[in-house]
Amino acid sequence: MRRVIGLLSLLLGLLGCTPEPEKNMQRYMQRLANVMNVEAEPLPASQLYPIPAKRVLAREATQMTVGLLESYQLRHCGLLQLVSERNSILGKVADPFRQYAYQMAFIDVAQRCVLSSELDTSLAEQIQTAIDVKQQELMPIHFSNLVWTSNAMRKQFSQQHWIEAQDIDNSALLISALNVLQMLSETENKQQHRHQLIQAQETIEKLPLVGSLLFSMENSIKQLTRLNQLINQHQHKIGCGKQRDTTQYRYMKNVFEQQYRQRIQPYLAEINQLYYRLAPVTAFLNQKTLSHQTNLEAIHLQFQSSIKNHVLAWKRLFERCEGTQLKLGNR
Repeated sequence: MRRVIGLLSLLLGLLGCTPEPEKNMQRYMQRLANVMNVEAEPLPASQLYPIPAKRVLAREATQMTVGLLESYQLRHCGLLQLVSERNSILGKVADPFRQYAYQMAFIDVAQRCVLSSELDTSLAEQIQTAIDVKQQELMPIHFSNLVWTSNAMRKQFSQQHWIEAQDIDNSALLISALNVLQMLSETENKQQHRHQLIQAQETIEKLPLVGSLLFSMENSIKQLTRLNQLINQHQHKIGCGKQRDTTQYRYMKNVFEQQYRQRIQPYLAEINQLYYRLAPVTAFLNQKTLSHQTNLEAIHLQFQSSIKNHVLAWKRLFERCEGTQLKLGNR
């Protein structure tokens, strides 16, 4: 008996943890099935948007060294101190954000060193080679590692849930932080954004929304697709027209109004709103030079298409029964 009570408590607890958007979709499916007099198929279970492991996405940078005697010349232009900090205990375990900031700082200081008269020709050539290598590796290695292996950016994807209204309210700070990364991916003059990088990192780590946006779009697509299949497969059974019992059709209209228009559609609009806010500052996630790509735009197009197909399914039913062209909107 105690075991039965325990299992019931567990089930009730699990039911109580079902997010509101998911409850609304399940209720919508059940009401549609009830009116159509068919068995409601379970909606696809919500799934996390997958991101490969760090070890798969991490890239190794070229290691470059300078002799001890030669390195002494670098003290005059500040490069020796910078390199020494990088080779310290803390420097060696620096996270990808600070590693990227170091690479930019090295390029900046080293370029000034090469132009100074403090270095002999041989060392100046070595430093110039190091500058060239670091510039070539800045985006495909260091920026890629920042995006896909840093704890801050991994947290953006690992914390996934159905978006909430407060997520949209909190998005302004995240947009400002992600814009720093977007600018680094676009502009030739990256030095102007270097000092904003660590502050941006803190905000990115505190406000993980990108994963939740992906989670909400992907799972909405799957669930709307299942709902579309149900409506398209059984709507021909709905009686309507002159001299026919239209009770079932009236019930369908009520389901559309009470479940889709009042509950589902406004939530889909919130997902849309968050996407349009984040889209301009997350285009770098699909950059081909990175070790992995996430194409938010393509996923959003699928999301929009699933909404449009859902609206069209209802439109076909209404036009068959009402005999008029209806404009339902698709957001």
